[in-house]
Amino acid sequence: MLLNGKFIELPAQVSLSSFLTAQGYDLTRVAAEVSGNVIPRKDFDTVIVTDSDTVEVVTFVGGG
Repeated sequence: MLLNGKFIELPAQVSLSSFLTAQGYDLTRVAAEVSGNVIPRKDFDTVIVTDSDTVEVVTFVGGG
């Protein structure tokens, strides 16, 4: 799998929320795209990612 352009081995299919949490992301502060499709946050638990997917994650940072 590619995560933000970096290869990561994914031994089993997992939900997007589980994957992002395992990678250290705060699910309330990210937007995610899986293989070209923007995934609404409400669907993070039901979307399954596999080793053949490409995942792009954007983290929202506050400040001025």
